[in-house]
Amino acid sequence: GTRPGDFARGRIGTDRRPAATLVPKLAVFAEKGEDILYVAKDGLAERRTVTLGFADDDHAEITAGVEPGELVVVKGQRSLKQGAPLKILADEPVAAPDTVAQRTDG
Repeated sequence: GTRPGDFARGRIGTDRRPAATLVPKLAVFAEKGEDILYVAKDGLAERRTVTLGFADDDHAEITAGVEPGELVVVKGQRSLKQGAPLKILADEPVAAPDTVAQRTDG
């Protein structure tokens, strides 16, 4: 895969890839061989199976499974279940105590 700063040559329209969605690496965890994260949807936790692109120490590129601008739960997500209620505190979804979420749009 390409990383920021890499250059790629190609005809426009053939090798163009969609803009990457970057999330904190710790938001993603493996479960039964799948890469999983949770997003906040209407105040509830929504489990997503995602496809990862490149990753560095801090961030992971999501190439499928999350849309830019969705709120990704980055703390406490391993104990979440699909449909678990999230509290919205200071405009950030919170799943149980000490759980925060982070916007994925720049």
